[in-house]
Amino acid sequence: MFLKGNLLGRIGALVLVLDAFALTAIGFFPENVKPTHFYASVTFFVFFPISMLFLGAAFLRTSNTKLGFFTLIVAVVAAVVWIIPFGKGVAIPETVSGLSASMWAIVSGFKMLQLRCDRKSVQSQSFKNSVLIYKKRRLSKEE
Repeated sequence: MFLKGNLLGRIGALVLVLDAFALTAIGFFPENVKPTHFYASVTFFVFFPISMLFLGAAFLRTSNTKLGFFTLIVAVVAAVVWIIPFGKGVAIPETVSGLSASMWAIVSGFKMLQLRCDRKSVQSQSFKNSVLIYKKRRLSKEE
């Protein structure tokens, strides 16, 4: 829909799907299931910015610049937060990365919904035009 036929977009989408599996594994294996939870968590927090970099580049190549730059900013935030020292725990980097992922999911979801609504209105308008053309032809045949 957004990135049809775009190799960068397909790679980004594949990495995002793998990232979703890692997120599911985080929930499936709680922290007391070591080291599986740790591996799933690391996979999620590594794959998310990588997928965003691919998707951001793909959006920019398809002239969807606003979403492209937003996606790249989300990728940078999700990655850079792990470099900044916040003390002993990982709660702050996990929260910031998770919130950036949530923000991206919400924004892209709204964009897809908007695109779907736009297509439906175009289809509806096209249907109305087809009906008008049919009525005109029928009236001209009757005369």
